[in-house]
Amino acid sequence: MQRFLLNITVFFLVSFAAAPQLVQAQGNEQLLASADALYEQQKFVEAFNIYEKLFSKAKLFSPQMLTKMAFIREGTGDYANALYYLSVLYAQDPDPKIFAKISELAEKYKLQGYQPNDIEYLIYNFRYYLGAFLLAFTVLMLALLIFLFKIKRKGREVLYPCIAISVGLAVFFYIYNYELQRQKGIVKSDKVFLMNAPSAAGELVSMVEKGNCLPIVGSNDIWYKVRWAENDGFKEGYVRSANLLIVD
Repeated sequence: MQRFLLNITVFFLVSFAAAPQLVQAQGNEQLLASADALYEQQKFVEAFNIYEKLFSKAKLFSPQMLTKMAFIREGTGDYANALYYLSVLYAQDPDPKIFAKISELAEKYKLQGYQPNDIEYLIYNFRYYLGAFLLAFTVLMLALLIFLFKIKRKGREVLYPCIAISVGLAVFFYIYNYELQRQKGIVKSDKVFLMNAPSAAGELVSMVEKGNCLPIVGSNDIWYKVRWAENDGFKEGYVRSANLLIVD
């Protein structure tokens, strides 16, 4: 009887703790449905305001929602935000059709940083299929461990196979923890100063126009260290974080 009462108490405590999240999720779904209805009625400004609220505050989005947000921003001439939403979508779903649209906009406004990048494409695909990769990698590691255990029992040397597996694991975890976390920033202001130091007192390296995409190579407080390509080669400098829309 006591155990039954304990289980009932735990159940109600868990339900009580989860209730706010469930209510919030239901509210977000209702907002999304409302925004979709407004979009179908071509009330784009009202729909976008709801989409943006869900995207920035609730971190709720879908490919369809991002596509609609990009379409609305493009229609208003806000190409920087249109490219931002398309880039976020491409990072989640590396579909060549999405990249074609990004390239079309970038070419239209003569923007840099959107050229085809095989490494970025591979990273996005790896992230997209990460669950399958992790499952396959886990199965492979288990199979190798069983194989090593069997040959060890037969008295054979396993030092070199163990070293090879350790190197493979190190490479995998390096890629997983560092290479998959690449970021880039889309300039959202009309003219942004690229400084040689993370300070307003630094020297001006260059000026970057709105909509250009900058690979992020580091950060320092409210500054991002970025790479910018010009006619005389690549330059590195610092841009205030407030001037960038971050895609990761």
